[in-house]
Amino acid sequence: HAASQSDYLLDAFHAARGTEHLGSHTRLRCVLERLRSQQPVRVVALGGSISAGLSFGVRKGAVGAWLYHAKVANALNVAFPPSPLSNGTARRHAHYNGALPATGPGFFELCLESRMPDGPIDLILLEFAANTEGRPDAFERLLRRLLSRPNPPGHAPPAIVVVNTHIFRLKGQHRMACWKKSNANQAT
Repeated sequence: HAASQSDYLLDAFHAARGTEHLGSHTRLRCVLERLRSQQPVRVVALGGSISAGLSFGVRKGAVGAWLYHAKVANALNVAFPPSPLSNGTARRHAHYNGALPATGPGFFELCLESRMPDGPIDLILLEFAANTEGRPDAFERLLRRLLSRPNPPGHAPPAIVVVNTHIFRLKGQHRMACWKKSNANQAT
């Protein structure tokens, strides 16, 4: 069936002017090239509690092996191990958890640099499935900031993978309360 305007988070004015752009795979190809050439990559996770984990140890900087991004980093280490250092010491791909529980894109758009590690970043895993704040505009601005984030000379800009599906089109009881408040003036 054809979608009605009430199926969308945006009002008719903004929905009519919206576009969808899947983008170029160039940044992901650069990550794959680094992996294939046995260069270490740096993976950063940003998001809410799904990414942050809920244990005290995770909040103090430890990485929970059960978290999806830790599993991604581990899988990269297994599938594409970096070449050892000249002295034979094994290397691993770096993994950093910059997520915070109960925090949405509005916070990250304002405090992004405090949640990012120093140095080059190859891959950013971005998740705000449960912490949307009802603000898709904040999510878009955060995404634009991440896309414009520079890396040091000679290092490609980071690839960004959004690892959740937003519920812009869910109706009625299936729509989360946090999205409902931004749609208060739209029919459900």
